[in-house]
Amino acid sequence: MSTLIPVLLAGGEGKRLYPLSSETKPKQFLKLATNKDSLFQASVKRALKVANSSHIITVASAKHAKIVNEQLDAIDKSLKQHVILEPVGKNTAAAIASAAVYSAHNFFDPVLWIIPSDHLIMRSDLLASAVKRSVPVAKSGRIVTFGVSPTRADSNYGYVIAGDESRKYKGIHSVRMFIEKPSGDKLNWCFGQNNSFWNSGMFLMSASTVFSELKEKNRPLLESVCKAHKNSQDSKFGLKLDLKSYEKLENIAIDRLVMENSKRL
Repeated sequence: MSTLIPVLLAGGEGKRLYPLSSETKPKQFLKLATNKDSLFQASVKRALKVANSSHIITVASAKHAKIVNEQLDAIDKSLKQHVILEPVGKNTAAAIASAAVYSAHNFFDPVLWIIPSDHLIMRSDLLASAVKRSVPVAKSGRIVTFGVSPTRADSNYGYVIAGDESRKYKGIHSVRMFIEKPSGDKLNWCFGQNNSFWNSGMFLMSASTVFSELKEKNRPLLESVCKAHKNSQDSKFGLKLDLKSYEKLENIAIDRLVMENSKRL
């Protein structure tokens, strides 16, 4: 039986929404939507709708280790047992690879739900339902992405062009094209398609699928992540990955490295 493992990506550097957001307290740790929870905490609570607290992984910057632990502790102390601390930010491909390596060592046959930690989602019940429906698809070796209906042509987003609905999995479509942050005529074309969606940055895929894709598309990145885990150190705030190994990683988003060219979507 596969284990569903939500993975919170909380490594933002605080370069947006200045002066509210700062390097020491990026926007995901701010209470922008409500006075009760930060965006990160709201993301954690969405994860708790599909998995128990002992199955949730947080990947964050080592310099935010204390605030991550404080905000997790305010929800459930057991959330702090699976925190991965990156010594330097290397974008989402490295963070997801790190979560995949960690999960493979700590859980049986993990299926990872990748969750950016700075979203505002009003109907989290609908999202939870979509995730649960998608687990069998991810277990079969596919990558599921969750689209958002676009309201404007905006080059700040990637676009997913949906194909036919699956005969086996109701409500789930093949992906015809995945185009990361188009501009100009290509942007207008993407927005004009009836079956186009913004890329939400959320993905559902097994750890073994992550390994297969990275072996094919950037094996050195995966090998360096493995070394960073092998030489990691436990701390009171989480698992500190090895700086020397992590510094060698290419700084690249999973969207560019995998999703634009994957045949598994």
